[in-house]
Amino acid sequence: MPAALNEPVNLLQRLCEELEYSELLDKANNTPDPYQRMVYIAAFAISGYATATFRNHYKPFNPVLGETYECIREDRGFRAICEQVCHHPPISACHADSDNFSFWQDQRWKNKFWGKSLEILPTGMVNVTLPSIVQAHEPQTRQTLSTICVHGARASAGHHVHVIIYGDHYEWNKVVTCIHNVLSQQRYMEHYGEVTIQNLKSNVCTCKITFIKSRYWGSDTNKNEVQGTVLDQSGSVIHRFGGLWHEGIVCDTLPTAKCVWKPNPQPKDHQLYYGFSSFAMELNELHPDLRPRLPPTDSRLRPDQRLLEEGRVDEADRKKDEIEEFQRTWRKELGQKGEEQVPRFFKKAKDSCGRDVWLSNRTYWKLRENPAHVLRTEEQISDQRRLKPHSPFLSRGPEPGLTSAGVTA
Repeated sequence: MPAALNEPVNLLQRLCEELEYSELLDKANNTPDPYQRMVYIAAFAISGYATATFRNHYKPFNPVLGETYECIREDRGFRAICEQVCHHPPISACHADSDNFSFWQDQRWKNKFWGKSLEILPTGMVNVTLPSIVQAHEPQTRQTLSTICVHGARASAGHHVHVIIYGDHYEWNKVVTCIHNVLSQQRYMEHYGEVTIQNLKSNVCTCKITFIKSRYWGSDTNKNEVQGTVLDQSGSVIHRFGGLWHEGIVCDTLPTAKCVWKPNPQPKDHQLYYGFSSFAMELNELHPDLRPRLPPTDSRLRPDQRLLEEGRVDEADRKKDEIEEFQRTWRKELGQKGEEQVPRFFKKAKDSCGRDVWLSNRTYWKLRENPAHVLRTEEQISDQRRLKPHSPFLSRGPEPGLTSAGVTA
């Protein structure tokens, strides 16, 4: 497909873009009440869909096998690494860490074409963990203690108590994304389906979110509407929230009713730049001091993507064809040798339900930050299967130093 149909970011970067509202996870980690924590987790799960309002005319680039993307946001307190770990079926894996949370997912998609519309059905799960926190509390009443001790240590009323809030592990599915009028310039996106959020470390509460499907063609009566509830162990509703996934979410059952999330304002010129938010515009930034530290497989170094961003569409087309042809040839050569690409920074595992998942192997940041570690690692794998780097993936040769040794396998 011609590069002109793409926006100058790819699916790895789109996974990272779901962290635009990571402050909701920061709030969740600093909220003692487990039911209110779940409200913030739900708002975060909804916030990842907000970009679709302005991003329905172009598709992201498909990552090539072994492509990576790193995102370090010191202003937001997190860093993330993504990798394309499988080609058939396409699977993109992502892991992010901060002092307040860990976030990971591996996403694969199934498509259904209905003539005028295309349904995209994601099959991977999203995971968020919150670290344990030790908090000192002043003398409490017995009623307050009974609430605190759901996640903490028991103590007598009238005594100081150090409460350990155990680290939560939230898991949820994604809903269907439908592109209507897919072959027309009047196309638009809709999300619909049910999301269930569970805390795998506690059964105190669960959350149900419904992305409501439009009832009538062309009707705006419930367009983009979303509703949710937080339920206790007995199934009783503790919190209700709702709104529009492109405008914001309000929860009126909190101690003080409030809007728990609303999207950031779009840049004034966003329509000229693929409908990107300010966060999305920063995904491709390549500062001079960053480039020497990136592996040659980082998405920022994709020449076709960079050329498209610079408006050099014909050159982007040619380079895109080169990259795709190289990948086909490379995979054919590997198949003839009975070999396959082994993901560099993620490992295949089973989750608690026996599903295949891709988890970070915790090596990327070590390789990036410790050149000596890179050299030792390269020596250790020198007698194993080695795959050549994505030669045409680079607009020029890899920079000398850390990263030229970091990601060739």
